Amino acid sequence: MRLLTLGLAIVLGGVAAAILVGGAAALGLLASAVMLLLPSAGLAALLVDRAPPEIGLAAWSALVILGAPLWIDRSAALSAVGLSDLEGVLPALHRPAAVEPDLPEPQTSRQPVPPPPIAVDSDDLVVLPYEGTARSMLLAVSLESERVVLDTEMVFDTGATLTTVSPQLLEALEVDVPDDAPTIQLQTANGIRTSPLLLLDRLWLGGFAVEGISVSVCENCGSLNGLIGLNVSSMFRVEVNQQDRELTFIPQDGDRHLDIAHWLSLSLTRARDGLTVTAENRSPRSITGAVIEGSCGEPVSVALPDIPPGERRAALFPAPLRCSRPDVRLIQAVW
Repeated sequence: MRLLTLGLAIVLGGVAAAILVGGAAALGLLASAVMLLLPSAGLAALLVDRAPPEIGLAAWSALVILGAPLWIDRSAALSAVGLSDLEGVLPALHRPAAVEPDLPEPQTSRQPVPPPPIAVDSDDLVVLPYEGTARSMLLAVSLESERVVLDTEMVFDTGATLTTVSPQLLEALEVDVPDDAPTIQLQTANGIRTSPLLLLDRLWLGGFAVEGISVSVCENCGSLNGLIGLNVSSMFRVEVNQQDRELTFIPQDGDRHLDIAHWLSLSLTRARDGLTVTAENRSPRSITGAVIEGSCGEPVSVALPDIPPGERRAALFPAPLRCSRPDVRLIQAVW
């Protein structure tokens, strides 16, 4: 019987040691030391046979009474037996705060959210009403020559590369067609025809001006004053509101090579060190940022320095163009 009691006390002492680990963290070192002395004294008395085994069991009981609140919800236990008022009298338990593991945020499957619309200040756009249909939108614009500013109406044509004006409109602007004006081939309902090109000072859409507009002369425009082509519309992001019959023009940085290409004559010279392109500015405006592309299959480009009116600039292509007649064209430039 004594050996059985001794074994039970040892087992209970091992369990008590586990409780003491939690007690050391929750109650502090002083309370843990007191709790540790109780089972230690009981076990020591049993081993040296100086005290009855009841001392060890009494120590275990005291340990359980003191340590139980660490492992149960004291508030819930007191409420269950109708003693919830004692919660305010008993000393507070300082339980160690639980440490949440640093887990990654759960990934949920959801539909992609479209980006928010671009916020544009009212000073950075112009809204113009139009007449007619979506295929033939008539807009109020202003054309400016060296001597005249003229308010008129033109058709907004998304399919035309260049802006077109009628002879009557040129006469009102007091613009003459010079004999050496550059020309362009146009495809019309009656076949291909040759049209002279002119350079107007600017075209106004509301409060925005597009400088240096190349225009072709439309001999058969009938009652139309002209068409607004891509060389103007590419300077804006255009939004069509067919319900309110309005066009919104939002300015954007645009390349002007559609206008400039007709006023820049290109020639090639082949030498031992490679192929040189020479560009002559035939316009009354300075040309800057010109980039020429040469192609014999794989395209090669070269940048030219600024070209004042009536002057020439040359540059050597960085790679050889070995075909006999390479294709060269202006791909980028601004006034």
